[in-house]
Amino acid sequence: MKTIIQVAEKVRDSIAKELGDSFPSGLGGDCAVSSYTLHKKLNRLGFKSKFVQGHYRMMEHCWVEIDNLIIDITATQFGIKEKVYITRTNDKNYQPTRKRFLKKEFKLWPNYQKPNS
Repeated sequence: MKTIIQVAEKVRDSIAKELGDSFPSGLGGDCAVSSYTLHKKLNRLGFKSKFVQGHYRMMEHCWVEIDNLIIDITATQFGIKEKVYITRTNDKNYQPTRKRFLKKEFKLWPNYQKPNS
């Protein structure tokens, strides 16, 4: 678990640094890019993560899942204090709509939200 948290912190810090002032604090509006980047990094390190699209308290949101855990590196946009928020997949605040991601959907996103594949 410690490795996952360290990787997640590094990814979040890197994205926040890269974006600078172009996004509001808490990485609001950047959940897709951030979560997809984390998902790819974790998979390269041998973790079987899933990029998940869904809703957090009825607001569109993206996060990463590993086993029965949610790893959310942009939950600060919802007032959560932890930069890397970890909860169980049965957390009622998180409602997945899609656990399989299609790269062709990137073209539907605004340019500023498109992750590098």
